[in-house]
Amino acid sequence: MRTGRTTLIAIALLALGATSVHAEESGWSLRFNGTWTAPEQTNVDDSDPAVRFETTTGETFGLGLGLEYRFSKRVGLEFGAQVGYDASMRYKLSDPEGKVFGDPLDAHPGGDMRFVIYDAALNIYVAAGQVEVYVGPVIGYITYDDVDVRLGSFLVPATVLNDSGGAVGGVLGLDIPFSNSHWFLTSSVRYLVASYDSRLSVETSTRSIDFDPFIARLGLGYRF
Repeated sequence: MRTGRTTLIAIALLALGATSVHAEESGWSLRFNGTWTAPEQTNVDDSDPAVRFETTTGETFGLGLGLEYRFSKRVGLEFGAQVGYDASMRYKLSDPEGKVFGDPLDAHPGGDMRFVIYDAALNIYVAAGQVEVYVGPVIGYITYDDVDVRLGSFLVPATVLNDSGGAVGGVLGLDIPFSNSHWFLTSSVRYLVASYDSRLSVETSTRSIDFDPFIARLGLGYRF
């Protein structure tokens, strides 16, 4: 898996950053977010000389929740989870020249896929005042639902079986507190490098699919 070595490096950075600071303004905060996720749109796997497998993943909205412990004014560690609902999936099987098997007009439409992203982010606050800006590395683990499809002109039922996989990336965030309140407006963007193994239930071969989502989050936060 291409993200394995980078994930280990990111874990080491998270641990180092979280343990090398002295608590000045420690405390917990909770973030509630609406999310918009734009994955890598189209992937083509032509490792099999006889079959060209194309996957298209659509954008989707969802919900996210994050819990952060602030070790100091400048450093926090946030754990979160995000659900992406009904990402539209389309699959196409063709020969190496691009001719679709079966009816040439049949693009072999798939269904919808739900995914869940679990992540940990080391938030380094580059501006810590009335408006707080943070950046940092992110590591994650993503689960992907299987997708039911119909194949070929005869609409043979099949399932695209998707494995879970790791992810690494970065975050840029902005928090704006409300006056004299524990509540604050929160927004962030994330980019993750992620891939997962996928195969059709009627096949034995497995393909690696790049997911690589760009994630925008907007919501409310509360400091305890």
